[in-house]
Amino acid sequence: MANLKFSEFTEQTDPANVAFVVGYDGTTNVRIDPANIGGGGGAGLFEVNATGGATSTQRIGSGTASQSNATISGGVNHNATGYSSTISGGYSNYAKGSTSTIGGGYSNYAAQDSSTVGGGYDNTANGYRATVSGGHRNQATNMQATVSGGQYNQATGLQSTIGGGYGGTASGGRSVVAGGYGNAATDYYTSVVGGRSNAANSNGSFAGGGAYNSANGFFSSVVGGNTNNASGGRSFIGGGYLNNSSGYYSAIVGGSNNSNTGSYCTIAGGARNNLSGSYSSIVGGSYNVSAGGYSTIIGGKYNNISSAAAFSSVAGDQNSIVTNRTHILGSNITSDRANTTFVSNLSIKSIPTSAAGLPSGSVWSNGGILNIV
Repeated sequence: MANLKFSEFTEQTDPANVAFVVGYDGTTNVRIDPANIGGGGGAGLFEVNATGGATSTQRIGSGTASQSNATISGGVNHNATGYSSTISGGYSNYAKGSTSTIGGGYSNYAAQDSSTVGGGYDNTANGYRATVSGGHRNQATNMQATVSGGQYNQATGLQSTIGGGYGGTASGGRSVVAGGYGNAATDYYTSVVGGRSNAANSNGSFAGGGAYNSANGFFSSVVGGNTNNASGGRSFIGGGYLNNSSGYYSAIVGGSNNSNTGSYCTIAGGARNNLSGSYSSIVGGSYNVSAGGYSTIIGGKYNNISSAAAFSSVAGDQNSIVTNRTHILGSNITSDRANTTFVSNLSIKSIPTSAAGLPSGSVWSNGGILNIV
């Protein structure tokens, strides 16, 4: 073949008008019949309408494209039985749904219309427009459900999503499991970010991470920790261990073995505190009990506000409030009068030595003797 510039060749668009395509294999000039070029659609590499599918195309030895417009472009032992289905490569893949697609991998199954399996091993997209991107033995079985990867994950809810991880379940509609191990989002609009064996089981609930946590109240949240349960509606647990927040709008920030059953109540931390009065709080400490509404235990140990003692507060140790609007600062005090502040070992510093300018009810020192204005 004479030395010619590429621009000197005459362009042809119809293979029927070309006897041979010429080239160079590194040693000699070669010529190739256009029918033997795979990209030309000839019988050398691909078969058209070979297995009963009108306008179907399959690479020789790749499997069976038995439906109209089905395509198998590579791999071996495939079945493309859905209308306009596609298998790009891999081994023993099965595209059953119309316009379904399998990119590659091994033993994958795209069963419903417009379902997709990108690759991996033994994955199933069995929902309408469902997608499994890859991984091992993942399943997306509801409409527009998605599993991005990981292993043994199941997205069975409507438009549910699993990002990855192992053994996750997204069975609620539009639920999400981002990853982790053995996590479950079982109701509508629920989410689990990660961790192990966490569950978001009520509408709109959320579990962030940690292990063995449950968000069982509607729109409840558990951010982390271990074996916590937010079972009240819109309840919250930040972390810690074995905390239970079951009141409506109740919250436990952290600590361990705390129980919050009151509505609009908060336990900030500590251990084995019990809060049941509405609109109340326990800041910390241990073994404290508050059953009075609108009451506060600041800390300490073994403090008790009874259900009859509303609008009360205590800071100290082993105190007991049984009367309304009572406040205790100290230890080992039991209230015996309402609307009273109880203290132990009171020490007053910088007492005024004159009544001048003091409002009614103020205390001042007259030569070491206390007086009230």
